[in-house]
Amino acid sequence: MEMRLSDRTTRSSEDRVADFQHRCSWLLTSYGSNPRVERALAGLYYAVKSTRIAPRIVDALVSGCADEVIASGSGEDACYVAESMVRSVHSAGDLLAQVVNECVCLPPVDPRSASLKNILKHVGDAASRCGGTADGDWYSAVAQGLRALQDSPDYVYVEDFTNTVKHRQYIDRALLTTDDGCRVVFYGFAKDKRTHAAKTFGEVCSIADRVVGACLEVVEMVEARKSYDNVIAAGGTIVGDFVNLSATPSVMTPDQFLLQPYVPRAAVEDGD
Repeated sequence: MEMRLSDRTTRSSEDRVADFQHRCSWLLTSYGSNPRVERALAGLYYAVKSTRIAPRIVDALVSGCADEVIASGSGEDACYVAESMVRSVHSAGDLLAQVVNECVCLPPVDPRSASLKNILKHVGDAASRCGGTADGDWYSAVAQGLRALQDSPDYVYVEDFTNTVKHRQYIDRALLTTDDGCRVVFYGFAKDKRTHAAKTFGEVCSIADRVVGACLEVVEMVEARKSYDNVIAAGGTIVGDFVNLSATPSVMTPDQFLLQPYVPRAAVEDGD
């Protein structure tokens, strides 16, 4: 039996969505009743979840006889759902920036200015100020994660797609007829000096999966940072570094210290 690309993408998204939901719950518990963190995480979670839900709906709408799919109008509905997923995934970048702003930036910037681009600059500046310290390594790691997301061809595609259909023009799409039904295909388009080739919805799903995966990596770093802060608050120190988070932090006794004591970020900020 043939397996569709979107089926493979959906299955790989199952664990990611569950993992992300767990991490969101953990962060909400750790950071207390911060309504901005709660709302940003909720939006980010639903952006991630769209990569699981949309492929199922699209497959259901375009399966069966191609003539029936076209005659019933369900193909048009499938295109609508596919476009909605791309828009939702694009929102993940700025929603992630809101999470980083509230959990990482000291002090947070105005939420109205907390775009992915602005928060990347803010965190990068913090890394420069704290160079040579554990905090500098931490901020650098987060900045690298945000920059990898922002500059990736995958995020550029969803950003260009969304900005084009929202502000400029409709992107043509079609149903590619196959033996077992149809496939949604988005035509190629140009945005500024960039040109994007035509892509099947399965290919777009793979792009979306990589984008939300990059977001999850940054959330993991935020989660790890809070775990490390909890160790410091308990009177311990950190063995390891922020770039290679291979071990679960634990409270160490003085005779177990292998590195210089970790400097809490609050102490660094107070010294500026």
